[in-house]
Amino acid sequence: MASSSQFSLLILFLNLFLLTGFSFARGISTTDLIPSVCKKTINQTFCLEILGSNPEAKTAHLFTLEKIAINLTITHVNATNDKVQSLLLKEKDPKLRNLYGNCSTNYEDAFDFLDQANLYLQSKQFWEVIYSARDACQDTTFCEQSFKKAALHFPLSKDNHVLSLLFDIIVVISSMLLK
Repeated sequence: MASSSQFSLLILFLNLFLLTGFSFARGISTTDLIPSVCKKTINQTFCLEILGSNPEAKTAHLFTLEKIAINLTITHVNATNDKVQSLLLKEKDPKLRNLYGNCSTNYEDAFDFLDQANLYLQSKQFWEVIYSARDACQDTTFCEQSFKKAALHFPLSKDNHVLSLLFDIIVVISSMLLK
């Protein structure tokens, strides 16, 4: 049976392929842009809340909205890595310390991929933005999978779920930018 992290990756890729089959209407106003993006994501409510809570996003064009989505995701990756670091410092069990240390590396790698996604966005390499988001998503799921392999509870499942939803938003917007 597929884990929730594998399911999240599958949904990301399904969204990508579904979106590439539909054309994006260039005439959408900036006020209609967030709902237009969010209706293509796996969790429309989350998307509307996260993008709608950003004042800059409300009037942004698609390109700027993608930058906002990437930066929101970077913020969440860093916050999750801070939690990992906190758990690592408190942990005495060597096995868990090792898992948390590996997880921290995974989140640092995810940060690097997202940082690269921002550079690809600036050069309008939207497929590369998608690939970078996919790679960042994989890094965050590797952490969770390592806990599952060790038959241990992963205390950051909710954080990873939020990250998977943010990665999905990045993929959706980049797919729309490809049109």
